[in-house]
Amino acid sequence: MKVLSSLLIFMLLLISCSTTTTEEQQPIIKRKEVTVSDMVKNVDQPIMVPRKMGSFSNNEIVTFTSTLDSKAYLESVSAPDNIYTLYNEMDLVESYSFIDKEINSSQANEENISYNYIVNSQELESLTIESDVPYMLTLSSASINAKTTPAIILKGEGKCFLNIEGNVSLSDSIDNSKKGVITAEGDVIITGNGKLDVIANKKHGFKVDGNLRVLSSAITITTTKTSDGNAISVDTNFIQDGGDIAIFATNDTHGLENKGIKVNGTEERESGKLVINGGRLYIESVDKGITAGWKLEEDAETPDTSDDPDPSLYINNGMVTIITTGEIYEYSEENSLSPEGIEAKNKLVINGGIIQVSANDDALNAGSAIEINGGYIFCQSRAADAIDSNGIIKITGGTTIALGSNAPEMGIDCDSAENFSYLGGTLIAISGGNNNAPEVSDSTGCVIRDNIEGNSFALLDEKGNVVIAYTIPEGHESKNALLLASDDIKLNSTYYYISDAKLSGKNLFNGIISNAKVRGDKKELTINDYITGESQEMDFGQMRKAPPEDFDPSKMMPRFKEFK
Repeated sequence: MKVLSSLLIFMLLLISCSTTTTEEQQPIIKRKEVTVSDMVKNVDQPIMVPRKMGSFSNNEIVTFTSTLDSKAYLESVSAPDNIYTLYNEMDLVESYSFIDKEINSSQANEENISYNYIVNSQELESLTIESDVPYMLTLSSASINAKTTPAIILKGEGKCFLNIEGNVSLSDSIDNSKKGVITAEGDVIITGNGKLDVIANKKHGFKVDGNLRVLSSAITITTTKTSDGNAISVDTNFIQDGGDIAIFATNDTHGLENKGIKVNGTEERESGKLVINGGRLYIESVDKGITAGWKLEEDAETPDTSDDPDPSLYINNGMVTIITTGEIYEYSEENSLSPEGIEAKNKLVINGGIIQVSANDDALNAGSAIEINGGYIFCQSRAADAIDSNGIIKITGGTTIALGSNAPEMGIDCDSAENFSYLGGTLIAISGGNNNAPEVSDSTGCVIRDNIEGNSFALLDEKGNVVIAYTIPEGHESKNALLLASDDIKLNSTYYYISDAKLSGKNLFNGIISNAKVRGDKKELTINDYITGESQEMDFGQMRKAPPEDFDPSKMMPRFKEFK
């Protein structure tokens, strides 16, 4: 019944998004209002995506399941003594005193007074605010449906505190001459306790040259089938300290696929970072979910590398859920699609939070390093690696589940064992291809390599106590090689491994069973070294599907993880 309902919703979306529009009728996406509770429910609902011939795998989008108490993970950990949170006291509302001014038209602040511009109109077609000093723009149950311009244009160097009260809706049309529904030359700080609904029909939802920081409010951004931009495009840095963001980046037109959030970076100022400190972020996107995407080869405008941005991504807390749906293709460097879930061209660092990703390409990807120090992380790739670093991988804590696709794809991929170090935490990596195992000299924790039969396994200590019990979520079929690591696995100790275990208990987090009861055939393992077990025979699964009838191999390039 759930599958039929999902298919019906998907077909209705296709019909509504393909409706022909006229100048008198702007494109409209008909969907229910997304609330915080809806976003939580969506996490537990699979999205039915039509399979395409030539896919690498028969894996489907799994149903995310977590019984963790999310309250502590939603709190912001931004602090002045933590440089990775990009804390800035001047981004707090209480650092200013604003003078209220009700308006129903555009404003140019020539007096250099820090106003609180209050808008409650339902009839504006566009609003421009120009200011070189900090100000607040309060949208109080306002609605702006622009035709040939952005709904809101923020000019000048003044920091804008965008205060959302009540239900606010903003949209543009396909005739928008600019790059977003909301465009800003300076910093934008989103605050308030209202709901903001943004529909982008031309390009981006938000196009911000400065920093974009979200403190509070419930924000829904939809890019439609006519949009060739991203839900959020930021040139400097993106920081989420709180609030609830739901993004639906729906355009799957070849070459115009939408991303969720992209930080572009600029050589004009320190920039390039994407940081999540708290709050809730839910994304469904055709292209990448979130990306710190500045690339030296493509984006550098000066020969001096000292002014280059740092395209790094930090998740310090928060609840992040990302689903990408686009099919991987690559005809050339310019004509390609890599729908990764979370990507950083430099470093990806996870210090905490609840992160759940299901992607057609790599679920987590970084150009130089991936470091996991805490949090609960579930990452599934349906056609590539679950975790892929072109440099190093370092795991010191947290709980990480990495489900890769069929061989040669992996759960953990960092090109060589020398680049992988395990120092603590819990790690479960399952895939068709052999996972990278850490170099013994770089690890202080114990790692077990084995095969997995069926959909579950358990590890018991010598007394029969459960160390870890796990069931692969329904829908993920690529399994053969297992890499297991835990703080509870000790040197010079004996354990019992049960493959295809019969498990009962509480599903704590995407297959990790707490208070598990276990049945099955035991295999004795003696841990005499930091690495126990051998690499497994690879499972190529459904990788060698027949190509479509119109397939032309002369138009295809070998698929590379990253152009360097």
